[in-house]
Amino acid sequence: MELADPDAPVIVVAKEGWHEGVVGIVASRLVEIQKPSIVPYIMEGRKGGRSVGEVDLFELLRA
Repeated sequence: MELADPDAPVIVVAKEGWHEGVVGIVASRLVEIQKPSIVPYIMEGRKGGRSVGEVDLFELLRA
C-alpha cells in the first residue's frame, strides 16, 4: 500500500458507499502499518476507527 504522506501521524481513508463491514476490514488492514487509522462513514450515527498501542483516537480527534 502506498501512502500519500508516509510521515503523517494518522491515516484517514474515506469512500462513499462502503458497507459497514468493509469499513472495519479496511481500518484493520490500515492499522497494520502501525499508525492510528480512521475510516469515516455515516450510517445511523455510527463511525469506525482503529488505533495502535496507547493512542486514544477519541482524544486525538478532540485535540
